Amino acid sequence: TWVGEFLGEPGMTFFNAAVEGDSVVADSGVFELPVPSNIASSLPPRVMVGVRPENIEVGVPDGIEAVVEATEKVGDAIILHLNADGAEFTAQVSASERIERGEKVSAEFTERVHFFDEDGDIVKRIEGNDLRTPGMEAKR
Repeated sequence: TWVGEFLGEPGMTFFNAAVEGDSVVADSGVFELPVPSNIASSLPPRVMVGVRPENIEVGVPDGIEAVVEATEKVGDAIILHLNADGAEFTAQVSASERIERGEKVSAEFTERVHFFDEDGDIVKRIEGNDLRTPGMEAKR
């Protein structure tokens, strides 16, 4: 996890989670992420889910409901600092987006998600077709 935290700006967001069948469920209760059974069976029972801001899409239906706590313009992007019932994470959107502090948005993981064991060692990375985010469920 050290590399994920410090490489890239802003760094990766981490969620503690449990593997339950073919899903990874955040301890915070904010999301349940379906994963292919062959990947779920290769994960340890407890994982940290790591997601980079550019791999979180904002403005999708039925995603994680969050409130924008702050925005930062960084080059041709805006970094959104989001809070979903106490679970804080960052997302990156185009600078052409008009999203304001205090606004409620819906977000989901896209492109790539990393799974780490409790020692912080990477166990698996899923992306593309293996990442079935359309089935991702916001839990609150």
